[in-house]
Amino acid sequence: MPIQQDPTSRDRRASLKAAVQHMFNPMHVYCRLVDLKIQRALALKIVHSYESLLWKRVFPF
Repeated sequence: MPIQQDPTSRDRRASLKAAVQHMFNPMHVYCRLVDLKIQRALALKIVHSYESLLWKRVFPF
């Protein structure tokens, strides 16, 4: 007999997943790096590496 989950639990999980995806989105990371006064060209290089090494493996679409 499968265990049924209440819909609010599923909604919270989906909401948490969306928040994590937003926070760690490469564009969001780039903006935070620029906010930290990192030069845009360097921030772009960091984000390209971050995206190819981590983001695409954690959140494959």
